[in-house]
Amino acid sequence: MSDYRLTAIKEFLKTLLSDSRCLSVDDNLIYCEKLFVVNSVMKWLYNKLSSDEFDIDAMKDYLLLINEYLDDRVELFWENGNLSYNIITRET
Repeated sequence: MSDYRLTAIKEFLKTLLSDSRCLSVDDNLIYCEKLFVVNSVMKWLYNKLSSDEFDIDAMKDYLLLINEYLDDRVELFWENGNLSYNIITRET
């Protein structure tokens, strides 16, 4: 895998650590529920990139999907070892 892809993943993860959508603090408690899901997706993505199953465009698509997840627009979950998602619809 090219270094630029690994560097992109590392930079994305560093950014998430300061993102209020990922971490919140309440007194002495730190909430980071979404980071566990994001971490599993990033590990999976890293493996796909390492084996050249995914290219840079696929990586970007999954990073955008993670962003949608952090914005509560999609639900990410694992189903039979595959990453799946549902679009969250809001009633108005």
